[in-house]
Amino acid sequence: YFRNPIEPFAWVVIISSFTIAWFAGLAEETGWTAYLLPRLAPHIGRSRALIASGAIRGLWHWPVLTGPLIWQVCNGDKSPGMMLGLSVIIAFQLVISNAIFGSLFGWVWYKTESLPLLGWLHQWFDATRDVTSLLVVGFGASLWFTALWGLPFYFVAAVVLMQVAREEGANLWTLAVHDNKDTP
Repeated sequence: YFRNPIEPFAWVVIISSFTIAWFAGLAEETGWTAYLLPRLAPHIGRSRALIASGAIRGLWHWPVLTGPLIWQVCNGDKSPGMMLGLSVIIAFQLVISNAIFGSLFGWVWYKTESLPLLGWLHQWFDATRDVTSLLVVGFGASLWFTALWGLPFYFVAAVVLMQVAREEGANLWTLAVHDNKDTP
């Protein structure tokens, strides 16, 4: 089932997903992956650096996603308590999802050190999410789709994160308690 008609803003998102989005993905990955990971990894290990970088990446997006909630409170459409509750849920989801999918981007960085490739991966991740949510489901029409669409991707990314952890001799327990001898 495809939505009909497609709103003008949707066309802008779709067209930009396949054109200028590579530059946006490249810019983000320059900061989160090429800059932040190499500075964190020597201090906390690659696995923890992937998780920390992803959490920071997620929280970076938080103001953009909570902005509409603030607008709805100002218009009287939502209560401040509802805005606060949704803001916490959004922050939690952003930290978890970005820590996981950022691990996949970080793993690609560790293997290739290719920023153009990371920009391309980021572009296609965003394009897949945006085009399916705008054309198939309808923007904001399905909370379940919004929350669950990336599960297969997140599963693959979680496997990659555990592979990076195994390569440095870590597992879920050592990631949590930070008892690796190689890192402070």
